[in-house]
Amino acid sequence: MGLLRKNYNKCYSQVQEEFAAATSVIFTKQYEGKKCNNAIFIRALFCALCHIQSLFAVCRNLSNSPGDTAVAHAVLATLPAFHELQKRVNQVLAKGLPKNLLKSKQNFAIDLTLIPYYGKPLNERKEWDYRSQAKDGT
Repeated sequence: MGLLRKNYNKCYSQVQEEFAAATSVIFTKQYEGKKCNNAIFIRALFCALCHIQSLFAVCRNLSNSPGDTAVAHAVLATLPAFHELQKRVNQVLAKGLPKNLLKSKQNFAIDLTLIPYYGKPLNERKEWDYRSQAKDGT
């Protein structure tokens, strides 16, 4: 029997709602500034992630958006301490994983680059070709 794959079709607003729900776990404090609140800065963060833009660009392009400084202050005011933030982010990320991945240890591989090289070899190919036995941790 083949591997069963689920196809997900969600519209932008559904993804935005799920993002807002997930980030509400991270930003538990409520921020009520003159120009910005949690709902506004979460919307700005979502747009920045979707469009791969800076907060400055998002705030400039969104209609009725506060300035990037107001959004940045709101985000910083609601963030918990680093260790708590790390714990909450990990919980949010793990929540979306399939249950069978969490039941046991998982094997994975890493492609290790000891000395990154870009360009062409100066004299011969051996300058950048590296082969050896697997090492501990690879």
